[in-house]
Amino acid sequence: MRCAIVGAFRFPHIQGSQVFAAEQARALTRLGCAVEMLCYGSEDASPGIARIAIDSRLAPQSARSGPNWKKPVADLALVRTLIARHRAHRFDVALAHNAEAAVAALIARRFTQLPVVYIAHTLMQNELSSYAPRTLHVPLDFVGRGIDREIARRVDATIVL
Repeated sequence: MRCAIVGAFRFPHIQGSQVFAAEQARALTRLGCAVEMLCYGSEDASPGIARIAIDSRLAPQSARSGPNWKKPVADLALVRTLIARHRAHRFDVALAHNAEAAVAALIARRFTQLPVVYIAHTLMQNELSSYAPRTLHVPLDFVGRGIDREIARRVDATIVL
């Protein structure tokens, strides 16, 4: 089985999402799967994990979570990278490790027919408002809930932690 792990983040990094994605990649590799991590990239390498990074000029330089004007550009580069890698190597599944990665994989699916499994280890309903002043929490929670609902409706499967 060939798995594309899609992460809308810099990788490797010591934050939770990246650590979880690395452990998933290693576990799938031990089970005999061919795994590629598609991500924003990083200067470091992660032993035992094949990493395909987008053009570093398009990626946010910070590994911090939260809003960054470069992230939508980087996410579109992830879409392009996933489509190109799938055409070259024919993945069996895309495992998307955050909401942005799920959206990127869903956009790519229009061109690849690649099944998308959303690894939901955060909810936008809770996350979006954490980056904003209190006065914006209610509307951002509403927007986040809508994003969560739409992603869940459109993916082929969801793994919830």
